[in-house]
Amino acid sequence: MSELPPRKRLKQSDISSFFSSTSSKNTDTSSDKTKPSTATSSNTAISGTVTSSNTAISRTVKRVENHSHLEVRTENVKHQTLENTMDDDMDPKMREKLAAAAENRALTRKSSSAVESTSKDQAPSLLKQDSADSYGECSQTLDNSAPLFSDSEELTESQDSFTSANVNLDAGEDTGKGFPLQEMNSIPDCSLPLPALKSNPNHTVLINTNYDSPSKNVPFPYPRVYTDVWDANHVRMPCSKENLYPVELVPGQKELQQRWDVIRKALTAEHTSSYDIEESILSYNTRYENKWNFAGLHSFFNEVLTDIESKEIFENVLPGMMALTLKLPELCTQGIPLLRAGSSHSITFSQQQIACLLANAFFCTFPRRNSKQKQSEYSNFPDINFTGLFQAGRNGPSTRTIEKLKCIFHYFKRVVSNMPTGNVTFTRRILKNSPQWNSSTAKLHRLYVSASGTIEDDGHGLLQADFANRFIGGGVLRQGLVQEEIRFMICPEMIVSRLFTEALLANEVLLMTGCERFSNYKGYSDSFIWDGNYVDSTPRDSWKRRCTDVLAIDALVVRQFSQQFRPSYVNRELTKAFSGFVNSGVAAKHLSAIATGNWGCGAFGGDKRLKGLIQLMAAAEAKRDVAYFTFADSQFSTQLYEMHKFAVEHDLTVGDLWAQIQQYNQNVCSKLKGREKPVKNLYEYIYDGVLGLDSEESEENSNQGSEDWRENTP
Repeated sequence: MSELPPRKRLKQSDISSFFSSTSSKNTDTSSDKTKPSTATSSNTAISGTVTSSNTAISRTVKRVENHSHLEVRTENVKHQTLENTMDDDMDPKMREKLAAAAENRALTRKSSSAVESTSKDQAPSLLKQDSADSYGECSQTLDNSAPLFSDSEELTESQDSFTSANVNLDAGEDTGKGFPLQEMNSIPDCSLPLPALKSNPNHTVLINTNYDSPSKNVPFPYPRVYTDVWDANHVRMPCSKENLYPVELVPGQKELQQRWDVIRKALTAEHTSSYDIEESILSYNTRYENKWNFAGLHSFFNEVLTDIESKEIFENVLPGMMALTLKLPELCTQGIPLLRAGSSHSITFSQQQIACLLANAFFCTFPRRNSKQKQSEYSNFPDINFTGLFQAGRNGPSTRTIEKLKCIFHYFKRVVSNMPTGNVTFTRRILKNSPQWNSSTAKLHRLYVSASGTIEDDGHGLLQADFANRFIGGGVLRQGLVQEEIRFMICPEMIVSRLFTEALLANEVLLMTGCERFSNYKGYSDSFIWDGNYVDSTPRDSWKRRCTDVLAIDALVVRQFSQQFRPSYVNRELTKAFSGFVNSGVAAKHLSAIATGNWGCGAFGGDKRLKGLIQLMAAAEAKRDVAYFTFADSQFSTQLYEMHKFAVEHDLTVGDLWAQIQQYNQNVCSKLKGREKPVKNLYEYIYDGVLGLDSEESEENSNQGSEDWRENTP
């Protein structure tokens, strides 16, 4: 590659133009803001020179040459397959069914092009109803209703992805069984009125709640002037005056400077290629210059996108992202508390503040978040900087990386052109006292179960389960791409939870309220594809949050089939599920039903029958109904429905079911060896136990197992 020309600097006025408000009141008040401290002021001069222009150019040329051998044609990228990660909640047979269903969905979509065309015409107006900022130049050049990528289709929430309820995933008709889904409690209809939104010792609110802004305006941050907080109990902010960084002013001599100055200098330069993004990120992360791999990002721009698509990102989307990044000290003006293990706390952000934080994560500005050492300050927190997403594996960039980047850039295209005006709350919950499961008299609540449909498409207004990793988000910023990672990709605001949420303990969950969905998708894991824009018309509550509750609950990894039936394992999973399902002091009529599925199964090793029953038991104790989506498994859909029906007809309590599980463990599972799987499954054992049909012969036969129990699990 020939030597790159020096990059032009953007004027401060160019940056500000991306944030011009449609409201004159917003504009007037922002101009009256007290200037931040010297460390964060946009007018602070950068002392010294980070590096000479020639040195920066030669370093970039060297990196480009090093990456030249990684050129991969689009066809190869799109057929690249990586090994499944440990958090893959889907067995191979199910994945094959879903791949076939995806092909059927593609044919269905072609036959309904007229309907989609109508939805495309309606999408822009739906988007603008929820918009406040025009964002200056971006608003004039970006149509956020149009697909950013040429092979995508415009979708609205009325047009579901391939996994939606009206698509047959299992080659058999499945209209759902049990209590009608549409009659289950859902928010906002069943909700109690919310109290006034305000900060208290258990809830940090980062917006001004004393100003009742119209719904079309972005909430103001609180306080108005940036307050620097740099301690172990809060997020260490990139714009803090305490965030110092060694800069080489002359060869061989380094001097500590405020890192924000270095970041601002890098992100006010013109960026015309992915190599400029790499150079900027490494300018304030120099210690990782020979460690970080940007091959996935380069492949995305150089081998996947068309010239028109790439041009639109670099001319319109990326400048808005950089401007949004540098607004950090103006938008996030108070310390963001860490949601530490062992404590309950809530944080409420505006969607604009989240977008700003995610832009900083994209440009990898958060300090002390890159070390992988066990003794590092954030070793018990997930990654937040996006470096892992930019990488390529041993076999080159994967389709997972490419499709995730499509989701991310689509999200930023939406927010820099029309900033959402709502709020989002993240709540870490800790359960102090767990029920005595062996003596519980609670009885199973109502159940809807279906092999078609998904939690996110069909669980509107319900408490939606996120089959989480204890490190929230799992592999969302790396190669993970199953239930949790997919949800975080289509709702990127969830990713910001990784900034402040410590790994979850056994009695802890994370509740995310108000996250908006921005993208549609098809497929799962290696077959995942970004499938166009999604218009989220979910109503908002009085706190201006979307009425969408997503509950992150992490399951145990099961190494041997038999171990999950032990009392300690069953108790842990019951407690984990109950921690999220319970809302103490609220009457059942005001509690939404739970939308869930095969939690902790697949590569996590969980038995569907046990995990399904555990969730029904925890929901019963929490006084909630359950909508259960088996993800294309019609056989298990029938089994769960029949088990629930049997338990209700025979008046079984949660304590009775606990006893049956423990008898199954003692009489069947404890006699298994290694990875054996018994012939008689849990539900068959319960049927026989309750009806008094057990015999010595049936018990003996139940222990004749298979060596590979995972492969033989339906």
